[in-house]
Amino acid sequence: MRLGGRVAVVTGGARHIGAAYCRKLAEEGAAVVIADILDGEPVANEIRAGGGKALALKVDVSNEADTTRMAAEAVRAFRAYRHPRQ
Repeated sequence: MRLGGRVAVVTGGARHIGAAYCRKLAEEGAAVVIADILDGEPVANEIRAGGGKALALKVDVSNEADTTRMAAEAVRAFRAYRHPRQ
């Protein structure tokens, strides 16, 4: 679990290679924020079913308000998720 206590944000994480990155990051112990204009909930559910931590957010990364909201929701969701060395 090299990434235990870390949080990763994956833009475009709902499908294809982005979803594969989300799965691998979760497998390595990271809490994953799946940020996509598409529905990332199926990937998040898959990660959670495997014991990982995941949050799916509908985000248009070209929109500043969306990215600000994404950051705030990620912090709120994983505030207590800390790396063991912290």
